[in-house]
Amino acid sequence: MLRNLAEALEIAKLSPGSTVKLNVYLAKAEAMPEVQRVLALQFRGSIKPAVSFVVGSLPNETDALVAMDAVAPCRISTQVPGQKDSHVLQHRNTSTLNGSYFCNVLLPGPKFYVSGMADTNNLPEATRKTLEKLVAAIGHLGLKKTDIVQLKAFLQPMSEVGVVRTEIVNFFAGAAPPVVFVEWISPAPNPPIEIELIASGGGDFSKEVEPVSFLTPPGTMPSKVFSRVARVNHGKLIYVSGLYGMKAGDSADRSGRFLPRWERC
Repeated sequence: MLRNLAEALEIAKLSPGSTVKLNVYLAKAEAMPEVQRVLALQFRGSIKPAVSFVVGSLPNETDALVAMDAVAPCRISTQVPGQKDSHVLQHRNTSTLNGSYFCNVLLPGPKFYVSGMADTNNLPEATRKTLEKLVAAIGHLGLKKTDIVQLKAFLQPMSEVGVVRTEIVNFFAGAAPPVVFVEWISPAPNPPIEIELIASGGGDFSKEVEPVSFLTPPGTMPSKVFSRVARVNHGKLIYVSGLYGMKAGDSADRSGRFLPRWERC
């Protein structure tokens, strides 16, 4: 898997050692110690990526036991002569898999993190309608489809991932942004899919007093629990490893250090 990740990063002229955030998806929880061992061998230096683990069914197009997605600082140019904040060049510098790009570039400027949206129809229709809701929401923020950098789809059952992938690829006319698929346990009659996204663009907010603005676009309902949209106006991003407690209500070991200990920002 790390070899595949290296090939994907090579598209952006990066090495695995430049990874700052790594999300690891495991088909079996028993595989975690071995994956941690391999990661420790791969990232030997004092600087290691922030890592999070998820255990669940993986897309059934292969017999893979491990899947990963990563975040790394970009060194390739994203500027097209005569165009500002263009995504065209980044697309020319990436390859596609089943109609989706392997990697994408989060351009300088404002960054948008949109909470998951869902729909209660059957899986294919729910996928289309959820994408329509997301595009409508970011439209109110001055963004369009081509500003979407990544989609993360939480679905059930994972055996139907091919259906969801087809709907996403068709929605983006064969040029979908990178997509991460995660199994979602959502008993009926709850929605069969929820999709969240990351996007960049939409103007200059560098003069905003607060580095982050929390927004509720028209057409979305406010929540007492989370923000519908977080817009990073300026400043740097921080990636934090997955933190967990060994028992309910406990998020740190006796030394006060969060677990797992080897995961550091």
